[in-house]
Amino acid sequence: MWTLSTGKASVDEHRFRYFEWVVRPAYLPNITSTSRRPAIQYSSGGYTLLELLVVLIIISMVSALVAPKLAGSLSSLNFKTTAKRLSASLRYARSRATSEKITYCALLQIDENRLLIIADPPALTETLHEIVSDEEQQIARASFVYELPSEIKIEKAVSAAGEVASGLFSIFFFPSGGSSGGEVELVNEKGRRSKIIVDFITGSVKLND
Repeated sequence: MWTLSTGKASVDEHRFRYFEWVVRPAYLPNITSTSRRPAIQYSSGGYTLLELLVVLIIISMVSALVAPKLAGSLSSLNFKTTAKRLSASLRYARSRATSEKITYCALLQIDENRLLIIADPPALTETLHEIVSDEEQQIARASFVYELPSEIKIEKAVSAAGEVASGLFSIFFFPSGGSSGGEVELVNEKGRRSKIIVDFITGSVKLND
């Protein structure tokens, strides 16, 4: 093979050395090398006391801001639910009266915060105190009893005969669908009010928030 001498080494020798020193190390790594990259070490250190204190302070501040709003929302929801349940109880009395063709009495025990639904009460000329003599007999005679939550009160009830803020208040539902009519006002511990209106002619029950 013809070569060109450069005085110290031939062209082929230069090419061979260039390949061995430059090209091969770049594209053909030395497989006999036993060197390895050191393994990456991860730190597993914990939180400092200062960091924990900062987190606790943030949680306390957020709780102080959110808790009152959450409590207010729950109180409002409970109040709405109670008003709806009381309205539904009165509608139940009207429905039973028309379907069974007998008179039903919705008896509010204002001081006890309780509603009783009594089927076929005695003659309407009798007073409510004469219908039953005591509270246990009232409950025993009732076909339905609804106890209002302690934080929600029956503030007053109004009928054609006047306004009642304590004692007993009645609304009669007749087989024809009509009623004796009346209004019941509820109030919660935050002063929020809701009124339930029973129509005198149709006996329909309407809730005004």
